[in-house]
Amino acid sequence: MQNVQRKFIKFLFWIKTILINPFKIFFAKIMYEKNKNRIFKLKNKECIRVVFLVANKSIWKADHIFNDMLKDNFFDPLVLVIPTTGIKKELQSELLSNTYQYFLEKMYPTISSFDEKNNCWIRLENLVPDILFFSSPHKQTVKEYYETAYKKYPSCYAGYGMHTARYGLNQGQYNKWFHNSLWKVFVQNQNMVEDYQRYSNIKKDHIHLVLDNIVEDLTNPERKEMAAWENSDTKKRIIWAPHHTINKNDPLQLATFLQYADFFQQLAERTKEHVIWCFKPHPVLKNKLYCHPSWGKERTDEYYTYWENSDHSQINEGEYIDLFRQSDALVHDSASFIAEYHFTQKPMLYLMTDHTKAHLNEFGSMCLEAANEAWNINDIENFVYNVIDETISVKHQQKALIDKYFQDLNNGNGFLSVISIIKNGIKQVH
Repeated sequence: MQNVQRKFIKFLFWIKTILINPFKIFFAKIMYEKNKNRIFKLKNKECIRVVFLVANKSIWKADHIFNDMLKDNFFDPLVLVIPTTGIKKELQSELLSNTYQYFLEKMYPTISSFDEKNNCWIRLENLVPDILFFSSPHKQTVKEYYETAYKKYPSCYAGYGMHTARYGLNQGQYNKWFHNSLWKVFVQNQNMVEDYQRYSNIKKDHIHLVLDNIVEDLTNPERKEMAAWENSDTKKRIIWAPHHTINKNDPLQLATFLQYADFFQQLAERTKEHVIWCFKPHPVLKNKLYCHPSWGKERTDEYYTYWENSDHSQINEGEYIDLFRQSDALVHDSASFIAEYHFTQKPMLYLMTDHTKAHLNEFGSMCLEAANEAWNINDIENFVYNVIDETISVKHQQKALIDKYFQDLNNGNGFLSVISIIKNGIKQVH
């Protein structure tokens, strides 16, 4: 019965997509002309204010872009920390505060969107932006910082990860109203270029292939690393990174957390003499667990506290470049890490479900082929003990995947910087 319902809902969504897309095509044409006129007005400006809208520090992947702008007198970059809606009130306040503090510690020009004096969200126009930079395509904030914003200002978007999954007829990833409003979209691999061209209505010359910031940091031999692991001089360092798609109505079905949550605690206890574990949950997972009938706030907080306070484990809910670089292996069911972690050239175990392969796109399938698969607890245990015994090795497909990525970049002029593309876009408009 559930299968029939699911197919019927999918059919209705398909009909809705067909009916709405002509309006999106028209909207994209209008936004193209509006953005063109707005950019033309910037042509003679000596300095361009770029406001980066960021709701969560854990999905911030624009350090290189922001730092490049800070060094260039043509740009005046500013981070605006915006609220996340649709989550528990206490989590919203905590997330806003932590993200704001995160950027202050980086010494970036930063403003919190909440005006404590007047108890309201600040108006975007008061910051006088010329261009906006979005860190997420999803409507997970207040209207002022989403649809009102992208309709009013020329907007850029650099995805927070290489797309490895597919769902909802690819509309949520490539063909939202948001996507069709963009002035520039910066994508991380050739597959994404082709998918944007196939599914969205953005003009091709506004879709730009660029070097992924995460890949650049993971592969940079000169990066100055910060210690990301605790008490692990002689122990193996293994990351467990569970995805957030735990609900039956989630359009993407990758998560195995509910199946393996207790098992990973037990495994951590059994291997504590040999392994330091890092619990790296998806930033959305906690709120979903708070709302889950079998979990709730108390159980969720206890679970997170276990990983944070145990002598043989730690938790990471923020930056992860150095965590990845200094690790020995990754166990996960993430949609973005399945691509990114390969660039460490270290072994990876992907936690499989019956739906996993159906939800992966062509690039995601290539990433999965380069990883090890786990279908049960025996597969997980074998992988972990092979890491401990140092009998694990990476699959040969990993090198082929990395080589193809950089080859595509070379073929597509992907090493041109984002700020150069923006500058050229302003200078060449007519």
